[in-house]
Amino acid sequence: MNERIGVIDIGTNTTRLAVFEVTAAGERVPLARRSEITRLGQGVNRNRRLAPEAVGRTLAVLDNYVAEARALGVNTLAGAGTSALRDAADAPQFVNAVRSRGVDFKVVAGEQEARLVFVGASAAFGKERDRPVLVIDAGGGSTELIRGRGDSFEHASSLNIGAVRMTEQFLHNSPPAPEQTAAMEDFMRRTFEAASPQFSLGPEGTAAAVGGTIATLAALNLGAWDADRVHGLELTLDYMESVYGQLLGLAAADIAQLPGIEPKRADIITAGAGLYVCLLRAFELRSVRVSLHDIRHGICEAVLSGVWHEM
Repeated sequence: MNERIGVIDIGTNTTRLAVFEVTAAGERVPLARRSEITRLGQGVNRNRRLAPEAVGRTLAVLDNYVAEARALGVNTLAGAGTSALRDAADAPQFVNAVRSRGVDFKVVAGEQEARLVFVGASAAFGKERDRPVLVIDAGGGSTELIRGRGDSFEHASSLNIGAVRMTEQFLHNSPPAPEQTAAMEDFMRRTFEAASPQFSLGPEGTAAAVGGTIATLAALNLGAWDADRVHGLELTLDYMESVYGQLLGLAAADIAQLPGIEPKRADIITAGAGLYVCLLRAFELRSVRVSLHDIRHGICEAVLSGVWHEM
């Protein structure tokens, strides 16, 4: 029987599952992909502790994922926690709760997260794997940046900029006040400009982005969620600037009604759009390609290679 690997990614905003079947030919065939907004990072940027209700939401979804993975005959179930669990003082108690459910779970450091994202995303580049690649993973609490080529990467960085973190830190009204928006943009611009020199691609490079924020911006562009059309979609800076300007004038309740928006993401997508506008400007990128190959694919590869057990 082919090996089946389950991967759970517990992020600041979203908890996600992927199940892969590894065939005799070495193919990784996806059997299931799930995503639920659980907002584990609720208030962590301010309190440095996990909110009990956020823990409850996340563990309830985790229980469903574990049950589904076992029902699919998963042999190995691995999981990673990212920004919120790196920041929360009480993360060890949460980690123990996850491990008690049979998940080989680790809180990965920012650079480890970046490496896993790169391994997962770069597999989608095909013929362009010999060109410089910048992979961007803008999550709820942090943004991972990885520059590389083929299977190797040259620079990696994890920045404390994410859609949840920026919303909680700056955007206290809905729609946000102009001074709140200006402060957020100034903070992100300065942070990204400081990081940009080591991630320069040149004219031959390709930029790809993974994660819920960019996928939501792609769904907004299409007017509906369609995974086949979202994966590989090119989003331009002009589009990002346009949709960001639109979102700035809307309250979260109105954003939730837009075609393609997941309602639970409505309160943070304005900050997420602003993040990509500031990043693309700072890195002098005219566009970015959306990839649905993400950290879950990277963790699967780490498990298969044995690297996961050494992390």
